[in-house]
Amino acid sequence: MGVPPSWDVRAVVENMAGECDYPHSDADWPNCPEGLAVQFEGVPDAEIDLITHGNAMRWFSYDPFSVLPREECTVGALRAKATDVDTSFHSPRRLTQRGDGIDVSLQGRWR
Repeated sequence: MGVPPSWDVRAVVENMAGECDYPHSDADWPNCPEGLAVQFEGVPDAEIDLITHGNAMRWFSYDPFSVLPREECTVGALRAKATDVDTSFHSPRRLTQRGDGIDVSLQGRWR
């Protein structure tokens, strides 16, 4: 992953977390998983799991798989459940013009 050889790779991996800024309109979502797949090419699955969710689960003492089984939390399964959700890109200007969930005090900053 581009870590200098003098570093303890395990310590680095156990202190990393990925994020895609969802649900903000400038997020990589819904294409984040595909982008991560390219970035993680050649990285062991165990390290990918730590970076994508395992570390956050440990840090926040939260087990999302107690709510939904792991097999229902894959990208494919979650996308299948959310077919009614609009995941298309919305620019901040469009949100300002429509007034969708953006503070009106920010309107002048997006031009």
